[in-house]
Amino acid sequence: VQPAVGEGYAVAALSDARNPLKAVQRLRQNPDSTEFVYLKPFRVDEITPLNPYHLEIVPHAEIDEANFYTLSSFGVTHFVNGKPEFTELEQWKREHYLFNAIIKIPVFKKYRVWKSFKVWRDSVRYGKMRKCAKLLNKNLFWMNPTFQQALLTIRKMCMDMRRTRLHSFREGTLYTLEEFFHAQQVQRDGVLSQLEEFWAQSIECARGACIETLESLEEGLFGSKAGDTTAQYTSGGGGDKKDSPRAENFRYTVMASKRVVQRRLYYFLRLCDYVIFNTLHCMVVESVADLLSYIKMTPKEKEPEKDAKAPTSTAIFLTEVMLIMGELAFVPAGSDFENELESIVGGFVDTISGNVRLLNHEDLEQYTELYDAETEASEASAVADIITNDDEYQQLVAELKAAIENAFHTCDSYLATFEPFRDMVSANQQLDEDELRDKAELGEVVLDDFKDKLEEYNGQVENVGKILDVRDCGIMQVDSRRLKNLIAPSPQACLEKIQVLLPQLAATKQRKVLDEVNAANNRLNAKPETVSQFVAILEFIAECNERKEEIDEAFVGLQQHYAVMDAHDVQVASIDRAAYQMLVPEYSQMKNMLDLLDSTKDEDMAKWAGKLEEDIKGFHLEVESLKKLAEDPHLLEDQEFLDPMLQVTQELKEQATDLELRMKKNTEFQGIFGQQLERYPTLELAVSDINLKRGMWEARRDVTTITEQWKDVLVMDMPVKEWQEQCQTWWKVATRAERELPRNDVVPKLKQMAAVWKDLVPACGDLKNPALQDRHWEKLESVVGFKFDRDPETAEEPFTLGSLLKKNIMEFREDIQRISTEATQEDIQRIS
Repeated sequence: VQPAVGEGYAVAALSDARNPLKAVQRLRQNPDSTEFVYLKPFRVDEITPLNPYHLEIVPHAEIDEANFYTLSSFGVTHFVNGKPEFTELEQWKREHYLFNAIIKIPVFKKYRVWKSFKVWRDSVRYGKMRKCAKLLNKNLFWMNPTFQQALLTIRKMCMDMRRTRLHSFREGTLYTLEEFFHAQQVQRDGVLSQLEEFWAQSIECARGACIETLESLEEGLFGSKAGDTTAQYTSGGGGDKKDSPRAENFRYTVMASKRVVQRRLYYFLRLCDYVIFNTLHCMVVESVADLLSYIKMTPKEKEPEKDAKAPTSTAIFLTEVMLIMGELAFVPAGSDFENELESIVGGFVDTISGNVRLLNHEDLEQYTELYDAETEASEASAVADIITNDDEYQQLVAELKAAIENAFHTCDSYLATFEPFRDMVSANQQLDEDELRDKAELGEVVLDDFKDKLEEYNGQVENVGKILDVRDCGIMQVDSRRLKNLIAPSPQACLEKIQVLLPQLAATKQRKVLDEVNAANNRLNAKPETVSQFVAILEFIAECNERKEEIDEAFVGLQQHYAVMDAHDVQVASIDRAAYQMLVPEYSQMKNMLDLLDSTKDEDMAKWAGKLEEDIKGFHLEVESLKKLAEDPHLLEDQEFLDPMLQVTQELKEQATDLELRMKKNTEFQGIFGQQLERYPTLELAVSDINLKRGMWEARRDVTTITEQWKDVLVMDMPVKEWQEQCQTWWKVATRAERELPRNDVVPKLKQMAAVWKDLVPACGDLKNPALQDRHWEKLESVVGFKFDRDPETAEEPFTLGSLLKKNIMEFREDIQRISTEATQEDIQRIS
């Protein structure tokens, strides 16, 4: 690249002796000098354009007489063919500066290069265009009338076919997944029939173009006699070509020409395939894009209907929300929609992939059979592979799935609003009527809890009723009617349980309150005939006054119970309702009677206090009578048969017990009336006498009957402690009777029998001592004077209490006790 031409370059390229600028500086120092120098244009090279201000100082001999310059202190003179043109020195320097500045501007600096390049480029382009035009005129199918007509026809059919949509979509129609899939299958069947017709017309059009082209070839080769040869192609390509004399003579020339033509037909058919494949490709992509546009269309994009009374639904697909295994889910779910749409879009590809390419069609193979297509690079990719590998198609399918996912994201937000109803159903299933009744009876569940439950379940019924049957969530319409029908019985069933239970609980409360009120009215209205009855009424009045708050609370609770049932329209049995209506006046009557009796209490107590004094006088007479019966001497006579005496003493004891109870009541009544308490010493003596005589005869009976049972018990098996306590009881009764009762025949006999067993049982107990060894038994035998047969297998007589009683073992009690104690002490020493 040459440097820019200018003053700086001239200074750098010329020496000081040849540089005109140096000469100008020298001349300006002597303005009056007449010195001048000759100048000529300085050319850097043959490429760089000549600069009129780029001069060099030369001798006179080197100047060109037709074109040279002179430089003096006055200016520059330019001689052209002997004609001078003078320019003052300052003017020339200014023009020199301006010219060199202008040629540095790109438009002036590159003008010559641009002009040369443009001329060259236009020349090359024109040459290539001429060459390409000749090639196109020779090879372009569009320039051939036969191929042009066929291509136009196929192109028109393709454009008509391209407007066909592979999907069926009616705007404003709500589809279930099954209905949408069925609609696409019906549309596919229709498109398949259209494609069959389209392919048939395309094949026929291509076949006509091939026949016409071959006819033109035959006519060019053979003239007007080409009809026979053409007929071969029209009938399927069969026939013996050697039958034509002209074909025999020009065999090689004809075959070569036909190969060239069939090669052209091959490319023509391939072009038709490209056009058709492109159309099918566009059909699939545009159908998917069209389907996507419907699915992604928002309500704002849809034009609102004028004069619409109700909002138009924007939903396309219908799904249901269901409760499955306790979990909320959509039926069909988002994955089902994605799979079906993927299947439908895949069906688009299958629909347009069912036909054979024109190049491979059996009706057109005869027109390309002489051309070896194997020499060409294979471009026979299936249209399905072309479509499925297309980025736009893949992007559309991905967006279609994303649109369904986004639609179900909105549905999921709506689905979350049903979670409280799911929890409601789960919680309501835990309601147990029997358990609730038990808790209510125990007081763990009160009326307020039932009121809250009624409000809760009524609210649930109301909330379930507010659930929309259908709701649009973008392109999805969610149908919740089946879910609504599924969950609606849950709160209604709970409400029915409460509505059944509340009247039952009310009836229970009502019976309790009614029974208590009726009983109170009966007792309060009854006229007392005895002091005891009057005191009972006083006590009942006091009890009622103490329980006043409790009774009032029960009655008010019952009223509140009925108020709750009435507020919530709970059905109550007519008999229970009538009983409740009767209870209100009964309760008022009870309250009035209590107030009346409280007001007359003092008068009534004074009246019945006198009656009590009369009763006490009669009571003393009864005590004297009982005392005389208890002092009957027959009670102290020994009898062979004890039952009559036991019966008499039992009757006396019962009479005494009754009098004691009456005595306590009289004392209690006197305390209530505020009287001085009466004492009953006679009764106390009589009761003590009767109890002692009764105990004596019972001991007399027991010591006879019980000891007979003891005699058969083995010594080693006897319960010593228990029997000793029983014997001590008999002994105490006998001792007391001997001390307190008059002399009689019963006590000595009882005391004798008790003494025998009192000594016998402890002595036998000492024989049970496990510390007794053989030497101790020998001592015992030496003391009692007989041998103890302790072994039940070898003993002649069992070692029982009865056997020892016969041998008077109790007489040796102290010796037996001493030996047993020694054995115990020895055993303790041995162990320690």
